[in-house]
Amino acid sequence: MMAIEIPTPGCVLHRECIAENINRTIAKFRKIKEPLAMLQEINQSTLGQISPTDVISYIEALSVTCPLIRTMNNKISDEETLPNLTLNAFVNTVNNFVQKDKIAAWEGIPTDNRRRHLTKLIHAAEQTTALVSQNFRKMAEVEVNASDLAFKVFAFDMQRMDHIHQHVHMGGDTIKISAKKKEASTSNGTVAVVFLHYSSIGSLFSSSRNFSSDTPEPEETVASSVIAVTISSTPPVLYPIEKVTFTLKHVQAIDKKDIKCAFWNYSEDTMEGNWSTEGCERAHFNSTHTSCRCNHLTHFAVLMSSNDSDVDVKDYILTRITQLGIIISLICLSMCIFTFWFFSEIQSEQDPVNRVNDPLRAGMSQSQQLMN
Repeated sequence: MMAIEIPTPGCVLHRECIAENINRTIAKFRKIKEPLAMLQEINQSTLGQISPTDVISYIEALSVTCPLIRTMNNKISDEETLPNLTLNAFVNTVNNFVQKDKIAAWEGIPTDNRRRHLTKLIHAAEQTTALVSQNFRKMAEVEVNASDLAFKVFAFDMQRMDHIHQHVHMGGDTIKISAKKKEASTSNGTVAVVFLHYSSIGSLFSSSRNFSSDTPEPEETVASSVIAVTISSTPPVLYPIEKVTFTLKHVQAIDKKDIKCAFWNYSEDTMEGNWSTEGCERAHFNSTHTSCRCNHLTHFAVLMSSNDSDVDVKDYILTRITQLGIIISLICLSMCIFTFWFFSEIQSEQDPVNRVNDPLRAGMSQSQQLMN
């Protein structure tokens, strides 16, 4: 296996510098003829600490390798060994990019560029594992568990009607898909149902916004792992999905109930995306887990509004201001009543003559009337 020159460590995150490193990295990897050997070399090159520029360059190199991997597996003679080897190598390579110790490198990339390359990575993982898994000609169940990425696939033909419901447990989370049943006599073909579980990338997808909108939106925090469910079949629409249900464990205990079930909605052309709740609903919630139902496949997570605490603080402040205003109003009203009463008493005490002469005036008036 030939030695590969890694991107320049001192490269700053300027467009020209990144482009130069990407081109140099891809050119070096293209000298390796075997796609599996290329994948293994990327794996070795991304072990341990890497720079933000390394992250971008190697993801671009991996994106170039993925179509070659799919083509290679379509031409294989060994129907079981090579798909297993390929899936193990691929999952462990992707895991190198999503490990906790790579978070600092990701955070060194500007936000928009970071999400774009993270989206490119998970898209490549979803598409490649699904297509490679379809090369199992026999019924198969394959599982690969890396430190921060778990993968599981069920490969079968539609004559196996007992596999119409797929149910997996991954990293403390539960995922289940329900497909629309078809008649066995008209359902010929092969299906690969793929599950991916990312335990550490939620923070990189947090505080997302809609890239197509200039208006700021409320920031969101990913409160769970990120999961993906995808299906590859021949013919393409052989295994239509009715719903996906999943229960995700919260990263930490949550008391608030403003929790949303969402999916990462992105463009395959630009790899730009945002969280969306379309087609998903929350089925159950407690402080440690959230259960969701969705009517489509993609990457899912549980979201919590990051400004919930700010809203609570504002509500508390407004409540206190209202209470203070009521107290001040009552004090002022009491002062007005007291002032009115006090000055009325003073006025009465300062005019005693009128109080004495009033009966006299009344008596004189009555006498005058009698004389008339």
